[in-house]
Amino acid sequence: MKKIILIEEVSPEEVIPEQEAETPWNCPPPFEARYRLAPQSAEIPEEVLKKLKTAYWDEEFLEEADLFFLPPGWRFFGNVPEILKKEGLEVEVVTREELRREKERSRRSIERKQIARRTKEERAKKILERETQGLVYLCTTVPVRFGKKVKEYDNLFDLPGGLDYLRIYQNPKVVERGMGNAVVYWVEPALAQESFRHAFKKQIEHYLSEGDPPVLALAKVGWQAIVHLKYYRRCYGTPLAQYIVENYRDKIIESLKQCVVVAKPDYWCGFDEKEAREVCKELGLKFVLHPELHGIFLKTTFRQPEQQAKGKSRSGQPLKSCGFPSTICR
Repeated sequence: MKKIILIEEVSPEEVIPEQEAETPWNCPPPFEARYRLAPQSAEIPEEVLKKLKTAYWDEEFLEEADLFFLPPGWRFFGNVPEILKKEGLEVEVVTREELRREKERSRRSIERKQIARRTKEERAKKILERETQGLVYLCTTVPVRFGKKVKEYDNLFDLPGGLDYLRIYQNPKVVERGMGNAVVYWVEPALAQESFRHAFKKQIEHYLSEGDPPVLALAKVGWQAIVHLKYYRRCYGTPLAQYIVENYRDKIIESLKQCVVVAKPDYWCGFDEKEAREVCKELGLKFVLHPELHGIFLKTTFRQPEQQAKGKSRSGQPLKSCGFPSTICR
């Protein structure tokens, strides 16, 4: 049989006189009523519980106290442990002092864990700072070349879930960090420029493979980078977006002026209507609000909603929507 576990809620010297007890109560107030059942306790048999209630309270009170089965539950009087034992039940009493000691043990345990965690974090930060000194942060842009792996730290930052490691490569030096659901990199300056160029080229090639002409491919990649820097700097991919805008801004704007920025109301795919309007106003670009389309379109093929037959271009082919890959902001 499971034990009846009683928690001492009120110590004998803390018992509240009846005249000072607040009302109404959904169970006996804490004058002489000192215990509650612990959550992990076995239930008191119904016939025994009924005896306990009627021993202290008349029928009128018990009819009115219709909430005493709700948490934190019925409160029991000081002599209940002895009564329950006489009924043949195994009883354990957790005293106020035991609760205080357990609470203190728990507090100290939490404090020790927090100190150990802070110590580990400080060590991890020092290792990361030392290993990445003089390197360029690529974020999630993958380096085009890796040297030989010479060092690896596992469970470095004690993250609660996901990736948590640091790998060091030499010749050229690359620092790779797994953090949560992402992998980020630091590399030597020359390798950083090479890696950014490669990533930019891959984005352009993605749109070209989808059938976009070069001017539209550049416009899409550039628009994505501009919007990212303006609204999503805290997302992964900011270093790449910054590289693209800094190195190709004039060509991007020139290509965007040959295009139309189209937004669908109450919709997000790389940007929303408000962001599109603001950037177009800032750069002097053409903006169109459309009930179905969302993305960047060439002026030569795009038609206003009232001029086109449900998403068809002049040639009768479906117009492409935004289709932005999640390589910058995700």
